[in-house]
Amino acid sequence: MSYVSSIELRKVRPEAVNEKSVIESVVGLFHDVVEKVPQAYATSSRTNNSDQLEPIEWVRFLSNVHEWHPSIRIETLVLLIAYKSCLALWTVEINGIASELFSIREHNICSACLLTTNSSLDDPHSSYRPLIAFAKSAGPPSIQIRSLKNDQHMIKVINLPGVGLQAEPILIESNSSVLICATHTFIIGYDI
Repeated sequence: MSYVSSIELRKVRPEAVNEKSVIESVVGLFHDVVEKVPQAYATSSRTNNSDQLEPIEWVRFLSNVHEWHPSIRIETLVLLIAYKSCLALWTVEINGIASELFSIREHNICSACLLTTNSSLDDPHSSYRPLIAFAKSAGPPSIQIRSLKNDQHMIKVINLPGVGLQAEPILIESNSSVLICATHTFIIGYDI
């Protein structure tokens, strides 16, 4: 079962400059946050041992997120961070303060993207926005589109053609009118 967490926003102070790369610094920052709130990301809720924390599977920097939600400023850095059993969206403000906007409790997410607001006046999903689309690496190949506003109400499931590893989604991307899914063998476009 998945849900959007109602965790209060947490703020993290910036670090001093060191020899690490930007990616190493970002991953280190989020591992530090996970250590401070272990019950949110621990594989076992019985212990606070840092060895039990889930490692980060992948991180994706997002662009044009201000089109997705009006409260996010253009200069804000936005990251999707995937764990084995969770996907979290973080913002890092220009002053260095990081905040978790939401998290989805869903296993084996291999790619995700935010669906920007449709400029059309007859948007059938306007009451459900903001929306997120994600593909899973387990089970039948599909893309799920969910609302982050209405307790992750399922909007649509798009079943991908093919079977096995060749049909497994590698990457999904979208703009205001199209959702693109790349698999090992083909690229598919869907009107949204």
